[in-house]
Amino acid sequence: MERALLAYDIASIQRYVFATNHLREIRGGSALLDRVNRQLIPAAIIGADPSASEVFGGGGAGLFEIHDAHAIAAEAAIRDTVQKYTASAVVHTAVAPYRPGTPNFPEQFQRLHARLRLSKAANPELAGDVTHSLLQTCDTCGDGYAQHPHPDHSDENVCGACLLKLQHNREMRRVIAQSGGKDQKHWPELWRRIASHLGAGVTLDLSSLPEDVDAICPSGEDLAVVYADGDGMGDLLDGCSSLAEVAQRSKGIEQALINAVGVAIQPMLAGSKGNQLPFQVMLLGGDDLIVAVRAAEAFPFTMMLVQAFAEQVRALIGLPLSLSAGLAIAHPHYPMRQLTDLARSEE
Repeated sequence: MERALLAYDIASIQRYVFATNHLREIRGGSALLDRVNRQLIPAAIIGADPSASEVFGGGGAGLFEIHDAHAIAAEAAIRDTVQKYTASAVVHTAVAPYRPGTPNFPEQFQRLHARLRLSKAANPELAGDVTHSLLQTCDTCGDGYAQHPHPDHSDENVCGACLLKLQHNREMRRVIAQSGGKDQKHWPELWRRIASHLGAGVTLDLSSLPEDVDAICPSGEDLAVVYADGDGMGDLLDGCSSLAEVAQRSKGIEQALINAVGVAIQPMLAGSKGNQLPFQVMLLGGDDLIVAVRAAEAFPFTMMLVQAFAEQVRALIGLPLSLSAGLAIAHPHYPMRQLTDLARSEE
């Protein structure tokens, strides 16, 4: 039985998540992408190849070991799943031969990465849809065609991608509300993992998630966006000597970041007043993190995050890795997309 490695990468996930400046669509898009990445794509791959086994999945990317005879079907299943559940995200895939137990794993792994880079180069993203004076664009993102009534505003129309984000955010909020906000069984997986690393006596109530940016900064105080990214992660994975080591390191890095977020938000949870949380995790996957937080809390949060990540990653995978972070501070009505770009440029 011939084995192969299958890699996929959802391109420009930040562009997809931050296609609008509205927190509802951002949160819905982030949660939807996380579900596609962690649940729907793995299910689709296993449906195409029951012998497939997941190495890791997160941050819009994933790696599977599969039977090479099912490679074409698995790649098609990934593309169909991403299109069906996001309507606009673009995914790239690559397959390379895999010989388990041979000593040249780094060479096999690098070949897979090279093919994935070629796939991205051969299938560039579209800059946008064709425009015409008789074609209405989405009232939310301004990119896609307005095809559906806005579920919350009867005088607006949205594209298919924004509709899916809004619907996912609404369903997530409905399930959380029905559970009282504190029953973790009904939480999205990411929030369950964050909550599992909160200290004793610190509680998280997801019914208090802010509905919009104004809820994060109710008194009109400045808003900060924190962008964090692991240092040297590509070299770290390229240096692996086996598929098991790739899985251990990639999963350990993401878990270290999730644990670090749990540590860093504890002071805000303990000191939070009112009925809205003073922060929103807008994107967390792999070694990438984007958080909106009140400006007064941004520096303490970031310093604690960076320190906790170094401690957690050393404990989980035994390596001295670091996290770089950038901050951008502005009025809460400043466009979220641009504020995120500014934070990324400072990282």
